[in-house]
Amino acid sequence: MITAYPESENMQSLEIQRELRNLIKENAEGIPPHQIAQMIQESDAGEPRIALEDFCTQLSEYDIAVSPAMVSKLEMLARQMSVDESYWKELIQRKD
Repeated sequence: MITAYPESENMQSLEIQRELRNLIKENAEGIPPHQIAQMIQESDAGEPRIALEDFCTQLSEYDIAVSPAMVSKLEMLARQMSVDESYWKELIQRKD
């Protein structure tokens, strides 16, 4: 079943996907390329929530340092998509 979304909601969703894609690409160092490609593919396929959850998990698993600004961006995107806060909150203790 295809659900029709109001145009403003669809535009917001596309903006979230774009922001997430950029954030992943800009902070890919230390994460295997095939995992980066998978997260981008998830976001592009309309699953940015899964991509964000995966990205936060990969940052944690590969012990990648995250700046306070990056945590703020992750938090903003996570809140817009109602992602469980445990994904981004675990990164707070690991800020640069």
